[in-house]
Amino acid sequence: MKNKHKTIKFLKNKKAVSPLIATILLIAFAIALGAVVMNWGSTYVKKQTEDIESKSNADIKCSTDSYLRVLSINGVPQICLRNSSTPERVEFLLENGPNTDLEGVLVTLVYNGTTGSDTNVTLVSQIIQKARTAKLNVTYNTASFGLLKQVRVAPVMKIQNVKDTVICSKSALVLEDIYSCS
Repeated sequence: MKNKHKTIKFLKNKKAVSPLIATILLIAFAIALGAVVMNWGSTYVKKQTEDIESKSNADIKCSTDSYLRVLSINGVPQICLRNSSTPERVEFLLENGPNTDLEGVLVTLVYNGTTGSDTNVTLVSQIIQKARTAKLNVTYNTASFGLLKQVRVAPVMKIQNVKDTVICSKSALVLEDIYSCS
């Protein structure tokens, strides 16, 4: 019991923190907390800005520099289906524009299957230099997917300040009515 009275007496003799010092401590704490939040927020905003900038640079580069077309000889587009070979394949001659080298193309085959439209996507990693033509082929399987209805060919580019290659899907060629190779 005596110890309890000593503790109370001991606490009675202690003085509290003055209101001025308490106010200064609260302001310092608020400033420190604000600095931490602002630092986190600025890092987040900077990362978002960099992401948006790289995406917009990729979109601009794709729309201005990618030029891809199927080469035509005597008015005949050089794309055909090689049904007699195993495996079956689509063969085509692609011409790249004069602005940039392509890292390859992304070829999407659209089939008219029994359950609706099926797709098969193939990345052809063959460099096509600017202002050059390349002969490419992609295998397909009518037994598994049905009849080939459409071929989409999208250029794949390497863009400065973007770490990965970019697929220019908005610049894709859409090819239909593809005939058998003779």
